Amino acid sequence: MRGRCRASGGDGRRRLLALWLLLGVAALRGEELATLSLPEAIELALVNNPEFLNSLDYAEMADIDYENARAIYRTKFQSSTASDARSGADVGSTYSLAASKRYPSGSGVSAGLYNYNFADRNLSEFRLSYTLPIFRDPLKDGRFDVDQKRMTRDRQQLLAAIGQQELINRVVAAYYQLALANEGQRLAGLQEDIARRIHQAAVIRHGADSLSALDLAGYELRLARARHGRDQALFNRARAEQQLKILTGLDLAAPLAIGPASLSTIDMKLLALPVADLETLALDRRAEAVGARDELRLARERVVAAGGQGLTGIDISLQYAWVRESDSFSDSLELDDHRFGVGFNMDTDFGFGDQQRRKRLLVLQYQTKKRDHERLVGDIRLQVRQAYFDVQRLQGQMDIAARALAIAEQEFSRARIRHDNGLVDPIALLEAEYQLEDARYQAYSARVGYLMAGQGLVMASGYFDIH
Repeated sequence: MRGRCRASGGDGRRRLLALWLLLGVAALRGEELATLSLPEAIELALVNNPEFLNSLDYAEMADIDYENARAIYRTKFQSSTASDARSGADVGSTYSLAASKRYPSGSGVSAGLYNYNFADRNLSEFRLSYTLPIFRDPLKDGRFDVDQKRMTRDRQQLLAAIGQQELINRVVAAYYQLALANEGQRLAGLQEDIARRIHQAAVIRHGADSLSALDLAGYELRLARARHGRDQALFNRARAEQQLKILTGLDLAAPLAIGPASLSTIDMKLLALPVADLETLALDRRAEAVGARDELRLARERVVAAGGQGLTGIDISLQYAWVRESDSFSDSLELDDHRFGVGFNMDTDFGFGDQQRRKRLLVLQYQTKKRDHERLVGDIRLQVRQAYFDVQRLQGQMDIAARALAIAEQEFSRARIRHDNGLVDPIALLEAEYQLEDARYQAYSARVGYLMAGQGLVMASGYFDIH
Protein backbone atom coordinates (compact mmCIF):
# COMPACT_ATOMS: atom_id res chain seq x y z
CA MET A 1 0.00 0.00 0.00
CA ARG A 2 2.61 2.51 1.05
CA GLY A 3 4.87 1.70 -1.84
CA ARG A 4 2.07 2.12 -4.36
CA CYS A 5 0.70 5.37 -3.01
CA ARG A 6 3.86 7.34 -2.50
CA ALA A 7 5.82 8.86 -5.39
CA SER A 8 7.69 5.92 -6.87
CA GLY A 9 11.06 5.48 -8.52
CA GLY A 10 14.29 7.44 -8.60
CA ASP A 11 13.06 9.63 -11.46
CA GLY A 12 10.11 10.81 -9.39
CA ARG A 13 12.32 11.62 -6.41
CA ARG A 14 14.80 13.50 -8.60
CA ARG A 15 11.98 15.55 -10.13
CA LEU A 16 10.63 16.38 -6.68
CA LEU A 17 14.10 17.34 -5.43
CA ALA A 18 14.66 19.59 -8.43
CA LEU A 19 11.26 21.18 -7.87
CA TRP A 20 11.99 21.83 -4.21
CA LEU A 21 15.36 23.40 -5.10
CA LEU A 22 13.56 25.58 -7.62
CA LEU A 23 11.11 26.64 -4.94
CA GLY A 24 13.89 27.50 -2.50
CA VAL A 25 15.89 29.56 -4.98
CA ALA A 26 12.81 31.48 -6.09
CA ALA A 27 11.83 32.21 -2.49
CA LEU A 28 15.33 33.47 -1.59
CA ARG A 29 15.64 35.68 -4.65
CA GLY A 30 12.05 36.88 -4.57
CA GLU A 31 11.68 35.78 -8.18
CA GLU A 32 8.64 34.42 -9.95
CA LEU A 33 8.54 30.64 -9.66
CA ALA A 34 8.96 28.50 -12.74
CA THR A 35 5.64 27.07 -13.81
CA LEU A 36 4.30 24.12 -11.83
CA SER A 37 2.68 21.48 -14.01
CA LEU A 38 -0.30 19.43 -12.95
CA PRO A 39 1.67 16.12 -12.75
CA GLU A 40 4.27 17.84 -10.54
CA ALA A 41 1.52 19.19 -8.28
CA ILE A 42 0.08 15.69 -7.91
CA GLU A 43 3.51 14.22 -7.06
CA LEU A 44 4.10 16.89 -4.42
CA ALA A 45 0.71 16.25 -2.84
CA LEU A 46 1.31 12.48 -2.62
CA VAL A 47 4.50 12.98 -0.61
CA ASN A 48 3.54 16.07 1.40
CA ASN A 49 -0.19 16.12 2.11
CA PRO A 50 -0.65 15.33 5.83
CA GLU A 51 -4.16 13.89 5.50
CA PHE A 52 -3.06 11.40 2.87
CA LEU A 53 0.10 10.47 4.78
CA ASN A 54 -2.04 9.91 7.87
CA SER A 55 -4.31 7.56 5.91
CA LEU A 56 -1.26 5.48 4.98
CA ASP A 57 -0.15 5.37 8.60
CA TYR A 58 -3.65 4.43 9.78
CA ALA A 59 -3.66 1.57 7.28
CA GLU A 60 -0.31 0.35 8.58
CA MET A 61 -1.43 0.62 12.20
CA ALA A 62 -4.60 -1.33 11.40
CA ASP A 63 -2.49 -4.04 9.81
CA ILE A 64 -0.35 -4.23 12.95
CA ASP A 65 -3.47 -4.47 15.13
CA TYR A 66 -4.77 -7.29 12.95
CA GLU A 67 -1.49 -9.20 13.25
CA ASN A 68 -1.58 -8.69 17.02
CA ALA A 69 -5.12 -10.06 17.17
CA ARG A 70 -4.14 -13.09 15.12
CA ALA A 71 -1.28 -13.75 17.53
CA ILE A 72 -3.67 -15.52 19.93
CA TYR A 73 -3.67 -18.47 17.50
CA ARG A 74 0.09 -18.63 17.09
CA THR A 75 2.35 -20.95 19.01
CA LYS A 76 3.68 -19.16 22.08
CA PHE A 77 6.83 -19.97 23.99
CA GLN A 78 7.14 -19.02 27.63
CA SER A 79 9.99 -19.27 30.09
CA SER A 80 10.08 -18.16 33.70
CA THR A 81 12.25 -18.53 36.77
CA ALA A 82 11.63 -17.34 40.31
CA SER A 83 12.87 -17.67 43.87
CA ASP A 84 10.38 -17.90 46.71
CA ALA A 85 9.88 -18.98 50.30
CA ARG A 86 7.78 -21.87 51.54
CA SER A 87 6.19 -21.75 55.00
CA GLY A 88 8.39 -18.79 55.79
CA ALA A 89 11.42 -21.09 56.22
CA ASP A 90 12.57 -23.03 53.18
CA VAL A 91 13.82 -20.94 50.30
CA GLY A 92 13.52 -22.46 46.85
CA SER A 93 13.16 -21.74 43.17
CA THR A 94 10.92 -22.64 40.26
CA TYR A 95 11.66 -22.82 36.55
CA SER A 96 9.46 -23.48 33.55
CA LEU A 97 9.83 -23.68 29.78
CA ALA A 98 6.59 -24.22 27.86
CA ALA A 99 4.94 -23.87 24.46
CA SER A 100 1.21 -23.44 23.87
CA LYS A 101 -1.15 -23.00 20.95
CA ARG A 102 -4.78 -21.95 20.81
CA TYR A 103 -7.16 -22.81 17.95
CA PRO A 104 -10.16 -20.88 16.59
CA SER A 105 -12.41 -23.71 17.81
CA GLY A 106 -11.54 -22.77 21.39
CA SER A 107 -9.40 -25.83 22.04
CA GLY A 108 -5.73 -25.62 22.92
CA VAL A 109 -2.61 -27.70 23.47
CA SER A 110 0.48 -27.06 25.54
CA ALA A 111 3.73 -28.79 26.43
CA GLY A 112 6.19 -27.72 29.09
CA LEU A 113 9.06 -28.66 31.33
CA TYR A 114 8.77 -27.56 34.97
CA ASN A 115 11.20 -27.83 37.90
CA TYR A 116 10.58 -27.02 41.56
CA ASN A 117 13.48 -26.91 44.02
CA PHE A 118 12.84 -26.44 47.77
CA ALA A 119 15.26 -27.36 50.54
CA ASP A 120 16.85 -30.68 49.53
CA ARG A 121 14.09 -31.85 47.20
CA ASN A 122 13.78 -31.45 43.42
CA LEU A 123 10.62 -32.12 41.43
CA SER A 124 10.79 -32.15 37.62
CA GLU A 125 7.83 -32.61 35.32
CA PHE A 126 7.25 -32.75 31.58
CA ARG A 127 3.55 -32.08 31.04
CA LEU A 128 1.31 -32.36 27.97
CA SER A 129 -2.19 -30.92 28.14
CA TYR A 130 -5.18 -30.57 25.87
CA THR A 131 -8.09 -28.25 26.62
CA LEU A 132 -11.49 -28.89 25.08
CA PRO A 133 -14.35 -26.40 25.55
CA ILE A 134 -17.88 -27.71 26.03
CA PHE A 135 -20.84 -25.33 25.60
CA ARG A 136 -18.19 -22.80 24.62
CA ASP A 137 -19.00 -19.11 24.28
CA PRO A 138 -18.20 -17.97 20.71
CA LEU A 139 -18.12 -14.36 21.88
CA LYS A 140 -15.17 -15.08 24.15
CA ASP A 141 -12.93 -17.26 22.00
CA GLY A 142 -11.35 -14.36 20.12
CA ARG A 143 -12.66 -15.05 16.62
CA PHE A 144 -14.92 -12.00 16.53
CA ASP A 145 -12.08 -9.77 17.71
CA VAL A 146 -9.90 -11.08 14.89
CA ASP A 147 -12.69 -10.51 12.37
CA GLN A 148 -13.16 -6.98 13.70
CA LYS A 149 -9.47 -6.20 13.32
CA ARG A 150 -9.41 -7.72 9.84
CA MET A 151 -12.35 -5.59 8.72
CA THR A 152 -10.72 -2.50 10.18
CA ARG A 153 -7.49 -3.29 8.34
CA ASP A 154 -9.28 -3.86 5.02
CA ARG A 155 -11.30 -0.68 5.44
CA GLN A 156 -8.24 1.41 6.28
CA GLN A 157 -6.39 0.04 3.27
CA LEU A 158 -9.39 0.85 1.10
CA LEU A 159 -9.55 4.34 2.60
CA ALA A 160 -5.88 4.87 1.82
CA ALA A 161 -6.39 3.79 -1.78
CA ILE A 162 -9.47 5.97 -2.13
CA GLY A 163 -7.68 8.77 -0.30
CA GLN A 164 -4.99 8.73 -2.97
CA GLN A 165 -7.57 9.14 -5.73
CA GLU A 166 -9.44 11.78 -3.73
CA LEU A 167 -6.25 13.73 -3.20
CA ILE A 168 -5.43 13.56 -6.90
CA ASN A 169 -8.93 14.80 -7.72
CA ARG A 170 -8.64 17.60 -5.17
CA VAL A 171 -5.29 18.67 -6.63
CA VAL A 172 -6.73 18.60 -10.15
CA ALA A 173 -9.72 20.65 -8.98
CA ALA A 174 -7.47 23.15 -7.18
CA TYR A 175 -5.25 23.39 -10.24
CA TYR A 176 -8.29 24.04 -12.44
CA GLN A 177 -9.56 26.61 -9.94
CA LEU A 178 -6.23 28.43 -10.02
CA ALA A 179 -6.22 28.31 -13.82
CA LEU A 180 -9.76 29.70 -13.77
CA ALA A 181 -8.69 32.40 -11.29
CA ASN A 182 -5.79 33.33 -13.57
CA GLU A 183 -8.20 33.63 -16.47
CA GLY A 184 -10.57 35.64 -14.27
CA GLN A 185 -7.76 37.99 -13.27
CA ARG A 186 -6.77 38.45 -16.91
CA LEU A 187 -10.36 39.12 -17.89
CA ALA A 188 -10.89 41.55 -15.00
CA GLY A 189 -7.81 43.52 -16.03
CA LEU A 190 -8.96 43.61 -19.64
CA GLN A 191 -12.49 44.61 -18.68
CA GLU A 192 -11.13 47.41 -16.51
CA ASP A 193 -9.04 48.63 -19.43
CA ILE A 194 -12.05 48.51 -21.75
CA ALA A 195 -14.26 50.26 -19.17
CA ARG A 196 -11.62 52.96 -18.76
CA ARG A 197 -11.38 53.52 -22.53
CA ILE A 198 -15.16 53.59 -22.80
CA HIS A 199 -15.28 56.12 -19.96
CA GLN A 200 -12.64 58.28 -21.66
CA ALA A 201 -14.61 58.25 -24.90
CA ALA A 202 -17.78 59.05 -22.97
CA VAL A 203 -16.09 62.04 -21.29
CA ILE A 204 -15.08 63.37 -24.70
CA ARG A 205 -18.60 62.93 -26.06
CA HIS A 206 -20.06 64.56 -22.97
CA GLY A 207 -17.72 67.52 -23.46
CA ALA A 208 -19.00 67.80 -27.00
CA ASP A 209 -22.60 67.75 -25.73
CA SER A 210 -23.28 64.47 -27.57
CA LEU A 211 -23.73 62.44 -24.38
CA SER A 212 -25.96 63.22 -21.44
CA ALA A 213 -24.73 63.53 -17.88
CA LEU A 214 -26.88 60.55 -16.92
CA ASP A 215 -25.25 58.34 -19.56
CA LEU A 216 -21.82 59.53 -18.42
CA ALA A 217 -22.69 58.59 -14.83
CA GLY A 218 -23.59 55.10 -16.09
CA TYR A 219 -20.16 54.71 -17.68
CA GLU A 220 -18.50 55.96 -14.51
CA LEU A 221 -20.43 53.34 -12.54
CA ARG A 222 -19.28 50.65 -14.99
CA LEU A 223 -15.65 51.73 -14.47
CA ALA A 224 -16.10 51.55 -10.70
CA ARG A 225 -17.57 48.07 -11.00
CA ALA A 226 -14.72 46.98 -13.25
CA ARG A 227 -12.17 48.15 -10.70
CA HIS A 228 -14.06 46.33 -7.96
CA GLY A 229 -14.14 43.22 -10.14
CA ARG A 230 -10.37 43.50 -10.63
CA ASP A 231 -9.83 43.57 -6.85
CA GLN A 232 -12.17 40.61 -6.40
CA ALA A 233 -10.32 38.69 -9.11
CA LEU A 234 -6.99 39.36 -7.38
CA PHE A 235 -8.41 37.99 -4.12
CA ASN A 236 -9.88 34.94 -5.85
CA ARG A 237 -6.54 34.23 -7.46
CA ALA A 238 -4.69 34.48 -4.12
CA ARG A 239 -7.23 32.20 -2.44
CA ALA A 240 -7.00 29.58 -5.20
CA GLU A 241 -3.20 29.70 -5.01
CA GLN A 242 -3.27 29.15 -1.26
CA GLN A 243 -5.57 26.15 -1.62
CA LEU A 244 -3.22 24.51 -4.10
CA LYS A 245 -0.22 25.22 -1.88
CA ILE A 246 -1.92 23.67 1.14
CA LEU A 247 -2.75 20.50 -0.79
CA THR A 248 0.76 20.13 -2.18
CA GLY A 249 2.63 21.20 0.95
CA LEU A 250 4.32 24.19 -0.70
CA ASP A 251 5.51 27.21 1.23
CA LEU A 252 2.56 29.58 1.58
CA ALA A 253 4.87 32.59 1.29
CA ALA A 254 6.67 31.42 -1.85
CA PRO A 255 5.51 32.63 -5.27
CA LEU A 256 3.64 30.14 -7.42
CA ALA A 257 2.88 30.03 -11.10
CA ILE A 258 1.19 27.24 -13.02
CA GLY A 259 1.18 26.32 -16.66
CA PRO A 260 -1.92 26.45 -18.81
CA ALA A 261 -4.39 23.84 -17.62
CA SER A 262 -5.06 21.12 -20.16
CA LEU A 263 -8.79 20.63 -19.76
CA SER A 264 -9.42 16.97 -20.39
CA THR A 265 -12.78 15.34 -20.91
CA ILE A 266 -14.93 13.11 -18.73
CA ASP A 267 -14.75 9.40 -19.41
CA MET A 268 -17.77 8.81 -21.61
CA LYS A 269 -18.10 5.26 -20.28
CA LEU A 270 -19.02 6.83 -16.95
CA LEU A 271 -21.76 8.96 -18.48
CA ALA A 272 -23.05 6.00 -20.49
CA LEU A 273 -23.85 4.04 -17.33
CA PRO A 274 -27.41 4.33 -16.01
CA VAL A 275 -27.65 6.15 -12.71
CA ALA A 276 -28.99 2.97 -11.07
CA ASP A 277 -25.79 1.14 -12.06
CA LEU A 278 -23.70 3.96 -10.62
CA GLU A 279 -25.63 3.70 -7.36
CA THR A 280 -24.97 -0.04 -7.21
CA LEU A 281 -21.30 0.55 -7.94
CA ALA A 282 -21.08 3.15 -5.18
CA LEU A 283 -22.67 0.82 -2.63
CA ASP A 284 -20.23 -1.90 -3.65
CA ARG A 285 -17.02 0.17 -3.78
CA ARG A 286 -17.21 3.17 -1.47
CA ALA A 287 -15.27 2.68 1.74
CA GLU A 288 -18.01 3.84 4.10
CA ALA A 289 -20.52 1.49 2.47
CA VAL A 290 -18.13 -1.45 2.66
CA GLY A 291 -17.34 -0.70 6.30
CA ALA A 292 -20.98 -0.31 7.33
CA ARG A 293 -21.93 -3.52 5.55
CA ASP A 294 -19.15 -5.48 7.27
CA GLU A 295 -20.01 -4.03 10.66
CA LEU A 296 -23.66 -4.98 10.17
CA ARG A 297 -22.71 -8.54 9.19
CA LEU A 298 -20.46 -8.93 12.21
CA ALA A 299 -23.14 -7.53 14.54
CA ARG A 300 -25.65 -10.03 13.11
CA GLU A 301 -23.23 -12.90 13.68
CA ARG A 302 -22.70 -11.77 17.27
CA VAL A 303 -26.46 -11.81 17.89
CA VAL A 304 -26.74 -15.31 16.40
CA ALA A 305 -23.83 -16.52 18.51
CA ALA A 306 -25.34 -15.07 21.68
CA GLY A 307 -28.74 -16.61 20.87
CA GLY A 308 -27.28 -20.11 20.75
CA GLN A 309 -26.17 -20.05 24.36
CA GLY A 310 -28.09 -21.66 27.18
CA LEU A 311 -25.60 -23.64 29.19
CA THR A 312 -22.67 -22.46 31.21
CA GLY A 313 -19.37 -22.88 29.38
CA ILE A 314 -17.10 -25.65 30.64
CA ASP A 315 -13.46 -26.23 29.73
CA ILE A 316 -12.15 -29.78 30.20
CA SER A 317 -8.40 -30.11 30.47
CA LEU A 318 -6.67 -33.45 29.90
CA GLN A 319 -3.11 -33.73 31.16
CA TYR A 320 -0.43 -36.35 30.90
CA ALA A 321 2.90 -35.87 32.66
CA TRP A 322 6.24 -37.58 33.23
CA VAL A 323 7.38 -36.75 36.78
CA ARG A 324 10.26 -37.56 39.12
CA GLU A 325 11.10 -36.26 42.59
CA SER A 326 14.66 -36.59 43.89
CA ASP A 327 17.20 -34.93 46.14
CA SER A 328 19.21 -33.64 43.16
CA PHE A 329 18.33 -31.83 39.97
CA SER A 330 20.04 -34.35 37.68
CA ASP A 331 18.21 -37.30 39.20
CA SER A 332 14.88 -35.51 38.96
CA LEU A 333 15.26 -35.33 35.18
CA GLU A 334 14.89 -39.11 34.86
CA LEU A 335 11.07 -38.60 34.69
CA ASP A 336 10.12 -42.22 35.31
CA ASP A 337 6.74 -41.63 36.94
CA HIS A 338 3.66 -41.31 34.68
CA ARG A 339 0.61 -39.37 35.76
CA PHE A 340 -2.72 -38.56 34.16
CA GLY A 341 -5.07 -35.74 35.21
CA VAL A 342 -8.39 -34.18 34.29
CA GLY A 343 -9.34 -30.60 35.09
CA PHE A 344 -12.54 -28.61 34.84
CA ASN A 345 -13.04 -24.86 34.45
CA MET A 346 -16.63 -23.58 34.59
CA ASP A 347 -18.37 -20.20 34.68
CA THR A 348 -20.68 -19.49 37.60
CA ASP A 349 -23.40 -17.50 35.82
CA PHE A 350 -26.09 -20.03 36.77
CA GLY A 351 -28.88 -17.48 36.54
CA PHE A 352 -27.83 -16.58 33.01
CA GLY A 353 -28.24 -12.90 33.91
CA ASP A 354 -24.98 -11.91 32.24
CA GLN A 355 -25.93 -13.80 29.10
CA GLN A 356 -29.34 -12.16 28.86
CA ARG A 357 -27.94 -8.67 29.37
CA ARG A 358 -25.19 -9.24 26.87
CA LYS A 359 -27.61 -10.65 24.30
CA ARG A 360 -29.93 -7.65 24.71
CA LEU A 361 -26.97 -5.31 24.29
CA LEU A 362 -25.90 -7.07 21.09
CA VAL A 363 -29.44 -6.90 19.71
CA LEU A 364 -29.58 -3.15 20.38
CA GLN A 365 -26.17 -2.67 18.75
CA TYR A 366 -27.33 -4.61 15.70
CA GLN A 367 -30.50 -2.54 15.41
CA THR A 368 -28.59 0.74 15.54
CA LYS A 369 -26.06 -0.45 12.96
CA LYS A 370 -28.89 -1.62 10.71
CA ARG A 371 -30.56 1.79 10.86
CA ASP A 372 -27.22 3.52 10.25
CA HIS A 373 -26.60 1.28 7.26
CA GLU A 374 -30.03 1.96 5.79
CA ARG A 375 -29.55 5.71 6.20
CA LEU A 376 -26.08 5.51 4.65
CA VAL A 377 -27.44 3.60 1.65
CA GLY A 378 -30.03 6.30 1.12
CA ASP A 379 -27.44 9.06 1.46
CA ILE A 380 -25.09 7.42 -1.02
CA ARG A 381 -27.86 6.92 -3.56
CA LEU A 382 -28.84 10.57 -3.21
CA GLN A 383 -25.22 11.72 -3.57
CA VAL A 384 -24.81 9.72 -6.76
CA ARG A 385 -28.04 11.09 -8.21
CA GLN A 386 -27.05 14.65 -7.26
CA ALA A 387 -23.60 14.25 -8.81
CA TYR A 388 -25.12 12.72 -11.96
CA PHE A 389 -27.63 15.58 -12.21
CA ASP A 390 -24.84 18.14 -11.72
CA VAL A 391 -22.91 16.66 -14.64
CA GLN A 392 -25.96 16.81 -16.89
CA ARG A 393 -26.81 20.35 -15.75
CA LEU A 394 -23.28 21.69 -16.19
CA GLN A 395 -22.96 19.98 -19.54
CA GLY A 396 -25.99 21.98 -20.63
CA GLN A 397 -24.45 25.17 -19.26
CA MET A 398 -21.21 24.41 -21.10
CA ASP A 399 -23.07 23.95 -24.38
CA ILE A 400 -24.99 27.20 -23.85
CA ALA A 401 -21.78 29.07 -22.99
CA ALA A 402 -20.12 27.72 -26.14
CA ARG A 403 -23.05 28.96 -28.26
CA ALA A 404 -22.94 32.35 -26.50
CA LEU A 405 -19.22 32.61 -27.26
CA ALA A 406 -19.81 31.86 -30.94
CA ILE A 407 -22.46 34.60 -31.08
CA ALA A 408 -20.20 37.07 -29.24
CA GLU A 409 -17.41 36.39 -31.73
CA GLN A 410 -19.77 37.10 -34.63
CA GLU A 411 -21.07 40.25 -32.92
CA PHE A 412 -17.52 41.53 -32.39
CA SER A 413 -16.55 40.81 -36.02
CA ARG A 414 -19.61 42.66 -37.25
CA ALA A 415 -18.99 45.61 -34.88
CA ARG A 416 -15.37 45.88 -36.05
CA ILE A 417 -16.44 45.89 -39.72
CA ARG A 418 -19.07 48.54 -39.06
CA HIS A 419 -16.58 50.59 -37.05
CA ASP A 420 -14.04 50.43 -39.87
CA ASN A 421 -16.77 51.66 -42.24
CA GLY A 422 -17.68 54.49 -39.87
CA LEU A 423 -21.10 53.11 -39.06
CA VAL A 424 -20.59 52.82 -35.27
CA ASP A 425 -18.56 54.83 -32.79
CA PRO A 426 -15.59 53.45 -30.75
CA ILE A 427 -17.79 52.89 -27.72
CA ALA A 428 -19.94 50.34 -29.57
CA LEU A 429 -16.79 48.48 -30.68
CA LEU A 430 -15.42 48.45 -27.15
CA GLU A 431 -18.78 47.22 -25.88
CA ALA A 432 -18.63 44.29 -28.33
CA GLU A 433 -15.06 43.51 -27.26
CA TYR A 434 -16.15 43.61 -23.62
CA GLN A 435 -18.96 41.14 -24.30
CA LEU A 436 -16.60 38.86 -26.26
CA GLU A 437 -14.07 38.62 -23.42
CA ASP A 438 -16.83 37.96 -20.91
CA ALA A 439 -18.25 35.20 -23.14
CA ARG A 440 -14.80 33.59 -23.39
CA TYR A 441 -14.46 33.57 -19.62
CA GLN A 442 -17.95 32.15 -19.15
CA ALA A 443 -17.19 29.35 -21.63
CA TYR A 444 -13.93 28.55 -19.85
CA SER A 445 -15.63 28.65 -16.45
CA ALA A 446 -18.46 26.39 -17.65
CA ARG A 447 -15.97 23.82 -18.94
CA VAL A 448 -14.05 23.84 -15.65
CA GLY A 449 -17.30 23.42 -13.74
CA TYR A 450 -18.32 20.53 -15.98
CA LEU A 451 -15.02 18.72 -15.47
CA MET A 452 -15.14 19.22 -11.70
CA ALA A 453 -18.69 17.87 -11.67
CA GLY A 454 -17.38 14.83 -13.51
CA GLN A 455 -14.78 14.34 -10.80
CA GLY A 456 -17.53 14.60 -8.22
CA LEU A 457 -19.47 11.85 -9.99
CA VAL A 458 -16.36 9.67 -10.11
CA MET A 459 -15.88 9.97 -6.36
CA ALA A 460 -19.58 9.62 -5.52
CA SER A 461 -19.93 6.44 -7.57
CA GLY A 462 -16.55 4.87 -6.81
CA TYR A 463 -16.03 4.54 -10.56
CA PHE A 464 -12.30 5.21 -10.31
CA ASP A 465 -11.84 1.92 -8.44
CA ILE A 466 -12.64 -0.17 -11.51
CA HIS A 467 -10.02 1.35 -13.81
